[in-house]
Amino acid sequence: MLDYATKTSILRAIFVIGGILALAALGAFVLAVVWGPSKFRQCPNMGLLFAALLAYLFVLSGFINGTNSIYLSTMSRPDCVPATTVKPIPGKTLDNLYLPSSSPSDNAFCKEYVAIKQNNPVVDALQLACEKQKQAIYANGSCYILHPKTTYFQAKISCRDLPGYYGHITRLTNENDRNLTDTLMTAANVSEVWVGVEYLPDPLNSKISHWYYTSIMQLDIAAEKLLWAEGYPVVYGWATYTQNIGLMDRPSAHPVSFICQYDKESEHEVSQLELYCLNISHITAVYYDGSCYYFNGGDIYNRTGCQAVEPFAANLAHSDTDIKWIITKTQLEANCESQTIGHTCSLFWQGMERISSCSNIASCVEQPRNSWFWVTSEGYKFPANQSIASHYWYYGEPAARDNDNDVAINCYLGTENININRAFQYNCQYRQKNNITKYQHNCLLSSNPSAYGYSSCFTLVRHATYFLAAKSQCTEFANGFLARVATVELARFLHVNLWSSHGIPSDMLLYTALSKQWLYANFNGTNTNVSDDWQHANNNTQIYEKCATLDVYGQVIITDCTKNRWFICQYPDPEGYKNDCSTPLTMEELVYWHP
Repeated sequence: MLDYATKTSILRAIFVIGGILALAALGAFVLAVVWGPSKFRQCPNMGLLFAALLAYLFVLSGFINGTNSIYLSTMSRPDCVPATTVKPIPGKTLDNLYLPSSSPSDNAFCKEYVAIKQNNPVVDALQLACEKQKQAIYANGSCYILHPKTTYFQAKISCRDLPGYYGHITRLTNENDRNLTDTLMTAANVSEVWVGVEYLPDPLNSKISHWYYTSIMQLDIAAEKLLWAEGYPVVYGWATYTQNIGLMDRPSAHPVSFICQYDKESEHEVSQLELYCLNISHITAVYYDGSCYYFNGGDIYNRTGCQAVEPFAANLAHSDTDIKWIITKTQLEANCESQTIGHTCSLFWQGMERISSCSNIASCVEQPRNSWFWVTSEGYKFPANQSIASHYWYYGEPAARDNDNDVAINCYLGTENININRAFQYNCQYRQKNNITKYQHNCLLSSNPSAYGYSSCFTLVRHATYFLAAKSQCTEFANGFLARVATVELARFLHVNLWSSHGIPSDMLLYTALSKQWLYANFNGTNTNVSDDWQHANNNTQIYEKCATLDVYGQVIITDCTKNRWFICQYPDPEGYKNDCSTPLTMEELVYWHP
């Protein structure tokens, strides 16, 4: 296959020859004016030369305008990849941002393209990336790229043309979007394209539904004033656009073309991991926020089931935010559209486990929805937070069943806990390897829920005892004592990273080192005075109780010291805090932290 530079040389030769013919045609036109029509008709070749002039000028205009559809259809541009792992910077030349992946001579494209932009030295990085794509238009700060026919969810997950930008199916939110869509459709002779809208239940009332603009990279947005064709919508929950007709609802399996839209607001740093993810051919591959997710093998549940890919760390996926939950559902729908194996296409293992305080789940003090943790292949764990929201679990799940301490997810219904020995696909998450110290590593591997921050390892000990006994049981690591929760910020940190709102029973109180005299009880029997601010804040509490505890929300509650309760231990890091960030990291951030 000829590279870009060779094709450019051939076209230039053609234009030189055409230029000579065009000059001859121009001379013929002048003669026609001077001689008059009668003598012009006596030269039969003059008309052909004149037509050649018009054709040459038309093609030349297409050559000058690099975004012209004729130019895009005749030039096979090289696939350029980012040369570095830095964020695209407006004003940088294209050959500094991209290197061709084929032959070295293809770099002529980058250099020539930069030359074209010489008159505009401050060039938008998204525009540079867009204008090297086939069937693409850059306008109003966004890039629109046309793709071949596919089903809706496969289209929704396939907008990943441009490293450094998150894409979505175009939504036709205004007349400008519609005009750009018409232009791309006309140039490619496409009659119908998907639109990024879906008919979904109202988040506040599941009994009613609305049309929403959707994307796998952002929360759904209510759609207003959709341009429906006459008689539509009818019954389906997805929509396509046809020129001169409007929107029509369609089944998601209906294959049509689609247009991906990339906006400046989605710009982010390009990493080695993102480039790796974009080169994965599997339909479920998605890069988002420092992680790459895709289905990779499967079997019975195994924390280390995801095949390692150097230099990245791998674990079963964590759908621990609303956006990641949207990605998960879209992955499953796209996977089912691409297969014909029925129900099993919509089930996969993810890295979520119920780690209860006792071996017999039915007799544990936790409710079924408590003690769920995201786990990594290394054995790190942090409490499931947003994932426990009502929309996440399937109706009636999770249930208090012994041996069902893992979860599979169904793309149509929600999440359910299920027996560990059943075989499903693995949804794998690849991330940069963490950069944590040996002490932090050991802390996160504690058999108890654990968190590292404030130069200490904190553990939640989930067997109940009274205050005086708890003081002597912080022995998992050296120099332990009941946690000194001296600030509201530390209380909030422990709440988020040890149990969230679902890791302990709703009525459970947790002993800390605070006692009636507002002294910290040390592991060696000595006491330490509490700061004046914290003492003042608690002087208005119930004075007849003796011990300060944290409740399920991380708030201080004064209670009786003789009651049996769980408790929080603190172990100072002998090497000091290694993270130079001013704000303590959550456990998830610490696991993914890689400076």
